[in-house]
Amino acid sequence: MKFPMRKTVFLATAILARCLFGGAFTVVSPGGATADYDTLAAARNACVQGGETIVFNQDVAESIGANFTIAVPNLTIDLNSHTLTIPAGQFFQPLNGADGLTFANGSIVSGETLLFLQGGSENVGTITFRDCRVDAVCIAYASYGTVDMYDSTVCGRLVLSQGCASGFTFNAYDCVLAPFQSATDGAGGIATGASANFFGGYSNFDPQAWVPAGYAAIAESHTVDGCACTYAVYREGSVPDTVQLISSDGTATNGYTSLGAAVSALAGGETLRLLVDIDIVEAISISHPAVTFDLDGHTLAKRVAGDFFVLDNNASGFTLRNGSAYTYNSLFNTVCAVSGLGEVYLEDLSITGQCVIYGTYGTFHLAGVVAATDYFVSQGCSAQVAVCFESGVVAPAISPTDNQQNTMYTPANVSVSGGSFTFDPSAWLADGCYAEAVQETVSGIACSYSVFSAGGDLDVASVVSSDGAAEIGYTTFAAAMESIRPGETLKLLRNWTVADDDYTLALDFGVSITVDLNGFTLSNTSGNFITLSSGAEVAFVNGSISQQNAGSVFILQNPGCSVVVSNCTVRGYCLVWGDQAGSVSLADSDTVLSYTASCNGNTTLDISGGAHYMSAFHDGAAGAATGTAICIAGGRYRLNPFSDPLVSVADGYCVKREDYSAGVLSYGYSVIASGNLSDCEARIGAMHYGTLEGAVAEALDGDSVVLLKNRSSAVRIASPADLSNVRRIALDLGGNTISAGGSMFWIEPGYAFSVSNGSFRATAGMSEVFVLFSDLSVDSSVSFARDAGVEGSLVNIPSGDISVYIDGADIDIGHLFNANWSGTLARFTGETVYRGGSILYPQSPVPQSGALEISGGWWAADPSQYVTAQDLRVRDYGENYAGAGKVLRYRVEGATDGFIVIVK
Repeated sequence: MKFPMRKTVFLATAILARCLFGGAFTVVSPGGATADYDTLAAARNACVQGGETIVFNQDVAESIGANFTIAVPNLTIDLNSHTLTIPAGQFFQPLNGADGLTFANGSIVSGETLLFLQGGSENVGTITFRDCRVDAVCIAYASYGTVDMYDSTVCGRLVLSQGCASGFTFNAYDCVLAPFQSATDGAGGIATGASANFFGGYSNFDPQAWVPAGYAAIAESHTVDGCACTYAVYREGSVPDTVQLISSDGTATNGYTSLGAAVSALAGGETLRLLVDIDIVEAISISHPAVTFDLDGHTLAKRVAGDFFVLDNNASGFTLRNGSAYTYNSLFNTVCAVSGLGEVYLEDLSITGQCVIYGTYGTFHLAGVVAATDYFVSQGCSAQVAVCFESGVVAPAISPTDNQQNTMYTPANVSVSGGSFTFDPSAWLADGCYAEAVQETVSGIACSYSVFSAGGDLDVASVVSSDGAAEIGYTTFAAAMESIRPGETLKLLRNWTVADDDYTLALDFGVSITVDLNGFTLSNTSGNFITLSSGAEVAFVNGSISQQNAGSVFILQNPGCSVVVSNCTVRGYCLVWGDQAGSVSLADSDTVLSYTASCNGNTTLDISGGAHYMSAFHDGAAGAATGTAICIAGGRYRLNPFSDPLVSVADGYCVKREDYSAGVLSYGYSVIASGNLSDCEARIGAMHYGTLEGAVAEALDGDSVVLLKNRSSAVRIASPADLSNVRRIALDLGGNTISAGGSMFWIEPGYAFSVSNGSFRATAGMSEVFVLFSDLSVDSSVSFARDAGVEGSLVNIPSGDISVYIDGADIDIGHLFNANWSGTLARFTGETVYRGGSILYPQSPVPQSGALEISGGWWAADPSQYVTAQDLRVRDYGENYAGAGKVLRYRVEGATDGFIVIVK
């Protein structure tokens, strides 16, 4: 069940006000009149009759003073989807007469208690929160009044202060209460001195003490509004089922609102299916045979100390399957059982926590189990416990090199017949099984060993005839290779390590064979790996090649050698080395290498697809100068393919910068078909980027960044890590438009931008196009437009000595410069010039002399006070002159005899 978060709708005049007014706050009177204010205090002071609404027009971080008092009734503070941030030590204090105060539709972040209801607040009445998120020390420190909270989220240190008294009442309706104060320190975050009622919602603590009659608190796991909650509060009669109990013959299904009720109804043979994630506090005792717990993809967790499942001698055939389990202690405890406990099955489970099995009796079968626990089998297990691990992953947190018994204790009888491990499981192998050292990631865990069944004849490989009709097995890889003939396929039957220092495929010139790794790993432990001593053609497919030393995987010893690697993973130091002409091809294969190539001959390497993690494409400067020519047509790469002069990108492909992780490896570049670059927003040369910000972050001084498509969100260019040298970036908009409300283009220190070839369009809520901490120039191919009814400014410079050059661009926006600066234009030491173009309705602030210079253009307002050059004048063309489609009046032009410079 999800509790709906309703959006409160206030006066239409309030909505209209925040569209038409540009101040931080708009006050809407009960009669509909509106006024704009720059501070919350000024807006508050304008509310004198009661019933007003203060509408936020932007996010606000404001000092409101040690106690922000409110004394008028029925005042509404409509955050309008914005955030109010208040410094520590400052809070709201509603006074007598402030009954009906409402906070709505947004977020409040405070380093202090939000509401102070003490002296002067005896008759404050009711304060309401609707559709709010509150991140504060606590909601209230109160002795009087009532706070009603609807459809809101509390995520602070406490919900209510311990200083709250019994004369104060807090009511939460369909809310999320997620304080991070310890429940033992703050009673779950709700102080006991106040009267609190929890009428539906979610919490990250047990809210039972505050659930009123007619409601019930259920232990459930939910993530709501980004808060991890462990309890839900429902109205009685509407509590949803959390568990289904399916009869042994499958004909009857009953729902239960709690896990305990379902367990109590067990008679034997049933399947208990989870419908939600569930956290338990008490142990689950099973005393009936053939019971199945089907987690159905959910998580069953016990995050407090004590037993999890306790099985007795009647619980034989118990099965736990299909989901995740978290255990604070051991998942299974059979200490209380007698010798009659039989088989227990764990299937397709992910288990995290301390220990899987702690027991005295029973046989445990594990298949498809991923156990990332401190221990797998506990030291407390007796010799009458048998553990059979068939498949999955065992990854104990305690290193087996410290104490091997810390992973699978004796005297328990542990038998391993399959799976992957982070340690050597050889001491526990079942008969007929063997362990191989590997380096692979299984279920997100880096494993170093795998266990396999050897089979009856222990064959390592077989050779399949060219027509597929005959297959002969061999006990060594070398024996299979010695017998292979042209056109045949060597098929690996299990993981195999080649012990020879340099394994040579002694094939005749022109011979073509296939090595089908068949899902297994072929590895070596020393020297180089596979040498082609003739012009043979060898294809490796479907498996892993692992070189465990500092040699090369493929040695091309004779001219004409050809290697094709398809659908494989290759690990090692270097992929290919040779001094003869040859070719290597990687198709849909992954590599983890120090280097791709270290060749002195005319070797070519073609890569199509796969993920490639390497320290460099070529080994050293000599390799970069004379080594293998690499051509790429697809795939992901840790390195930029353009970083190596011998690496080329195939025709029809482009490089895209991205951040992508596969297991523990990360890749920064993709080579993809040019037609698949529709999600790229910018490029530098042939390098493409998902976002304009990403391109600028990697741009070097003098680079040109090209926007590839229209953008409908604000841009924020963060400072580079190195601020010692300014990066001069040419931003080519590519004929596209950037449109947004608020601050459209925020440029932090470290850049000097030159912008060309496109347009900016201000949309609803526009405050300025550019917020500058760096220099800016704009040429005549750029236009700045605004939608009707939107106030906006071209440039805001909060601080610093910034030069702004506007050369012939077409400007159709409310103000040239932001009139709401805390300082004046005298902050500029550089030149600010407007040459040519046009501007509509400029309402520029009055700067100090010389801070703003205008030397051309058509203007809607008289720019005379900014024209300082002696050879320029302002000419008044009258009220009705129209130029460039705009209603304009003034023009800055060269002075000639007979004209008068008009200065108003």
